[in-house]
Amino acid sequence: MRNHLTEFEIANTIRMLRTQYSGSFLLVEGPDDALVLRNFISEHHCTIVIGFSKQNVVKAISILERSQVSGSLGIVDADFEWIEGSTTRSKNVLHTDVHDLDVMIILSAASKKVIAAYGSDNKLVAFQNV
Repeated sequence: MRNHLTEFEIANTIRMLRTQYSGSFLLVEGPDDALVLRNFISEHHCTIVIGFSKQNVVKAISILERSQVSGSLGIVDADFEWIEGSTTRSKNVLHTDVHDLDVMIILSAASKKVIAAYGSDNKLVAFQNV
């Protein structure tokens, strides 16, 4: 069912929520993105809405902009847009710094801390020598 959601349904969901909620909306591609990004927002001031695809997020933001519904921001994976030169032109859509959120996590200090905490020294040395 979620695979059949359109950008119009997502934009309309935010329009309906806007009638009862004055905070911001953060549109993300999927449930995993929502799990990670909820750690960086105030749940009292921002509601995460899952778009279930990059295309849905970008198009829903565009619909909301055209209808002048304020307070929505989309975060999508950069994927190969930087290489292809086809980035989204909306000021209300942000892209990850690298290919996707997973790569951002791997490159972060957090992943180094997890590896240091749970990785065995012998396996880490063996891996680095490969």
